[in-house]
Amino acid sequence: MARASQIYGCLPAKIDLRDYKLGAFQVKLPQEFSLSNLPRVKNQKNVRSCVAHAMSSILEYFEKGKTNMSTEFIYGIQKKLFNYNGTGMYLQNACKIVQKYGNMIEADCPGNTEVPKCRGAAEEAFTNLDKRAKAYSYKVKLYFNCKTADDIKKTIFKYGPVLASIKWFDDYKCDNKGVLYKSSNKKTFGYHAVMVYGWNKQGFLCQNSWGENWGNKGRFILPYSISFAEAKGFTDGPNPNIKIPKNNKLLNRMYKAINSAVDIFKM
Repeated sequence: MARASQIYGCLPAKIDLRDYKLGAFQVKLPQEFSLSNLPRVKNQKNVRSCVAHAMSSILEYFEKGKTNMSTEFIYGIQKKLFNYNGTGMYLQNACKIVQKYGNMIEADCPGNTEVPKCRGAAEEAFTNLDKRAKAYSYKVKLYFNCKTADDIKKTIFKYGPVLASIKWFDDYKCDNKGVLYKSSNKKTFGYHAVMVYGWNKQGFLCQNSWGENWGNKGRFILPYSISFAEAKGFTDGPNPNIKIPKNNKLLNRMYKAINSAVDIFKM
């Protein structure tokens, strides 16, 4: 288990061949790039809601900082929508929620609580038709997998921030320049979700959810020597650069059964 100031909560990636992928296309990328007008740095505290924090931060970026988005809704509604009973969250489930239902503003579903308390708040808000209608206006139309570092850079450059997970070891620290490094040989780890918003010569620029007192005012640089475990980008609609797999009913049933079994095993 991580220290109280470093709680994880991201679940290992689901394998699903139906996921959209970023296709090959040419774009000239600068050596360094950073999105501007970044959203506020949040603090998940001792709740395993890093995925919801990163996802809501991405929605806040798309809203140009005009709206504070709920983390409680994204984290708490997964029991109702996916019948997942455990703590933590898959990146894929967060993406599905904001694609189908959007996200509530913080005022309509406030808080940052752990399972099972967050479920009651999210499900109560979900029954309110006015809040659900408002949430629908804060949705993403399409999400896709980024398989390589180059995919992540292209996505940030053309479409905006990326939702990503990292195999995070308990002894990771930041140096005085905000670069992440491993301070010992400890092998305990969890999966942690962050918002990726750019890159420089040292690595990827990431926003964390452990408050502004962590790292470089809540942000850090992930060296290229450390790989992301999973990464997802977002667009506002169909795009020729996104590869869409052919629909197959048998595959749909098979992967639904596999993913349900994996969820039960991880509870």
